[in-house]
Amino acid sequence: ENVNCTNISNISSPNNSSSDNISAQSVDVSWTSVDNYIGSYNYLILLADDDPLNDPAVTSGSISNDINNLSINQLQANTPYDFYLQSTCDNSLSDPLKFTTNTISTDQFTADNLKVYPNPVNAELNLSLSNNQNIEKISIFDISGKLVKVDKFSAQNQVQINLEQLNSGVYMAKIYADNHTSSESLKNNHL
Repeated sequence: ENVNCTNISNISSPNNSSSDNISAQSVDVSWTSVDNYIGSYNYLILLADDDPLNDPAVTSGSISNDINNLSINQLQANTPYDFYLQSTCDNSLSDPLKFTTNTISTDQFTADNLKVYPNPVNAELNLSLSNNQNIEKISIFDISGKLVKVDKFSAQNQVQINLEQLNSGVYMAKIYADNHTSSESLKNNHL
């Protein structure tokens, strides 16, 4: 039976959260969803040890219950954070997921040596690095932060990915190369 906000007695927030692909300015988080829950969640990123009920969030937003991963961007380098999920039904909070962003690397790839084209894209997206780094993985997220596509590569500084199966709209591409990440906004014009 589905649980909704009118017949809950005690819904716990999602648990088993984990962080992955931590960079100087971003982190990917995932968690185990609560079975049969049809409410939504708020996510909160706070400075480490801040009170999620009283202190302001560094970033926050709302997500539906069918999402169990997010890519959080625009964080500060070398900073400890806490990630929380909060049920919109009863305001219960998950335990904090603690992580610290990396320090900024001087060899991290930048817009100067990463080329993403064409943008807007109709079908095939090309990516290339000009600094002898290799693209390892590209994750594509929709506007709500839901992971919609992942392509992995083996030691290539030029790759092409097909985006024909995605609806037209705005997406975020997270590019992983030699233990560094970069995020690029994409517009998919595929009909």
